[in-house]
Order: sequence, then structure tokens, then C-alpha cells
Amino acid sequence: MLVALAAWGLRSGEVARLHVNQFVGVDSDDPHLEFKERKNGPSTVSLLYGLDAYRERQRELDDYDEWNGYLFPSTQAEAGHIDSDTVRNRFHRLAEQADVRVDGGLPKPHMARRFWYSQYQDALADVLDRLDIIADEQGVHPQTWCIRTISPRRNVERLGGLQCGSYLRTRSASSHRGLGRSFGPSLAPSG
Repeated sequence: MLVALAAWGLRSGEVARLHVNQFVGVDSDDPHLEFKERKNGPSTVSLLYGLDAYRERQRELDDYDEWNGYLFPSTQAEAGHIDSDTVRNRFHRLAEQADVRVDGGLPKPHMARRFWYSQYQDALADVLDRLDIIADEQGVHPQTWCIRTISPRRNVERLGGLQCGSYLRTRSASSHRGLGRSFGPSLAPSG
């Protein structure tokens, strides 16, 4: 559950509904989650970390005869999986047991998503800085170089047509600063 929240940046409800059919290419160089429905429409989430935790969870659940494919199944729920309140309650209990505090209080699951988001933006800014250097060496505009050379179609679509380049790096740098991140409207995590 922690991996899904903090390493994959999922919302509590998305964690509750995770199904093995959503995990695509886990043995390839492009492992990701596919969502047919999400708060902001269909999308994919790269699995940069946590595949070992996913595989371990799947092995645990494979031992159950009646496993329905959900990573967090529930025999009591009509839907066959836990709900978002259960994710929040388990997260709360874990934080209490570990005596974790953020600004004097117990953290909430959406804080894990914000952590993921800020780490992702920082990494993206670093990559785009390097792309600018390479594009300059090639004598082309960074967005043009990125699109023609390295940008997989899925990633271009995921960025909503913005593609890569200086614009995103500039936007990323200006949309959050310091420890108390303030997210800009178009790049802000929702939920």
C-alpha cells in the first residue's frame, strides 16, 4: 500500500481498486499501470520503483484459491476489494505505529502522493536540463530534439501534448519551490 501511494503516486481510491490486469509490461523496460478511468481521465503511471513489492504481493495472493485479482481484496465488500476509507485507516494506523509526524500531526495518504509528485517533478526538471544541453550541442530546439529522438509516444500523450523541453523545465521550476511546495494549476496533483 505504501509503495502504491508514495512510489506510484496513486490516490487512496486507486490503491483500493488496484487489479493485476492494470499492471502492464512488468517484465519489460516500460512497466506501467493502466487506468481506464481516473479522476482526470484514462492514463498510465510508470512503475519506476516498487516492482519487487508488487511481485511479492502477487505471490502472497496467488496462494488463495478464491483470489479475485485485486491487490487489496475484501470478501466483505460487494466490489471485491477494500475501499478508500480502509486505505486511509490502514495508512493512519501504520503512521501511528511508526510514530511518524508531519507538522506535528499524523500524515495522510494524499501526502504520499504529493511526495511522489514533487520527486517526479524534480527528476523531470533534472532530465530536461540535460536534454537542453544535448539539444544545444546538436544545434536544435530542445522540444524538437526530444520529440524526434527520445520521446516515446505514450509519454508524449501522457504530457497532454506539451512534450518535453524548456517549457516544462521552466514550468516545473516555477510551479513548486522549497519544502512547502505550492503546485501550479496545470501541473498540480489532484486528490
